[in-house]
Amino acid sequence: MAVRIVKSGARILVTWRRLLLALATIAVATTAMASPTAPEEGFDYELVDVAPGWPREAGKITVLETFWYQCPQCNALLPLIEYWAKRDKNRINFVRIPLSMRPGFEDQETLYHTLEEIGEAERLHIKVFEAIHVDHQPLKTLTEMADFLEWYGIPSQRFLEVARSPAVKARRAAAEAMLAHYKIKSVPVLVVDGRFITSATRIGGTHAESVIVTEWLLKRAEAEQRAATKTK
Repeated sequence: MAVRIVKSGARILVTWRRLLLALATIAVATTAMASPTAPEEGFDYELVDVAPGWPREAGKITVLETFWYQCPQCNALLPLIEYWAKRDKNRINFVRIPLSMRPGFEDQETLYHTLEEIGEAERLHIKVFEAIHVDHQPLKTLTEMADFLEWYGIPSQRFLEVARSPAVKARRAAAEAMLAHYKIKSVPVLVVDGRFITSATRIGGTHAESVIVTEWLLKRAEAEQRAATKTK
């Protein structure tokens, strides 16, 4: 019981740190976006062709994030990008694609696609990161994942059945095709409107700065969309 109390306290501390980081990022972004200096193509972002099957939602711009549950950098970006996307959910269609960066961790891709398939991704995505990076649970195999999800009311048998289903295999295939189109082989990477790719590594900066560039690209996509609508 003591261990659970300690872990709960750690989760609360991490949650507060994440919230503070997110709020700080939004404050920085507001200041930065007032600057006349704009991100540069070829340095801060890459302009690419839109992938077939790019997810769209009426009245919104789609922003896609690649991630790996085991990745410390993805864990660092998590509070910033999640807060940003949810704050402006009326203008952003936020999509995630898992990409395991080490052999033996492929089941973590299946985990996310399964959570999507059963409608639990929004509730449990952050919980998986906490389990791995705060509680140091391996969550490497489907069995370990099934046991973990039991704590959140998902029967292990249901999880395993969906994880091995044709629907999840189809989700994985679609995700792999999307990554192949954009030639993405790293995490975390952000794709805006299917046309712009950026990341902290690309800009040579922090995750907070990558969110700032993503916001700038989002506004550019919105402006271009409005202009295209007026000319019709």
